[in-house]
Amino acid sequence: MAAMGVSISIDDFGMAYSSLAWLDQFPVHTLKIDRQFVSKLQTSPRSYRLVRGPAGLAHSMGLEAVAEGVETGEQRAALAAMDCDIVQGWHHARPMPLAALEAFARCRGPAQVQTELAYADVGTPSTPCR
Repeated sequence: MAAMGVSISIDDFGMAYSSLAWLDQFPVHTLKIDRQFVSKLQTSPRSYRLVRGPAGLAHSMGLEAVAEGVETGEQRAALAAMDCDIVQGWHHARPMPLAALEAFARCRGPAQVQTELAYADVGTPSTPCR
């Protein structure tokens, strides 16, 4: 599958049906840390450790670590300090229709979009091209 450009992510890691066993059973590329832990980074030392642990595990296995549900700059900064590879959430961009996403990508270029969506403040789809 990897030769065809398909990658496998374990979504909502740490919740419900996600399991450490999946890391051994499947050719996983990405570990996505659930938003429930990310949302409490600033208020709960326990949640901070519950994000830092899977991020470190992902890196130790050569996987990409993605944090879901990032809504504040403080969360983004904490995740950057943990070396999370990608953060996603409303802090960076709200959900948008396909046409808005295409315009967003067209005015910035694919590499810039990936960089901006990984760690920069990009505003809303109505933000003019930079």
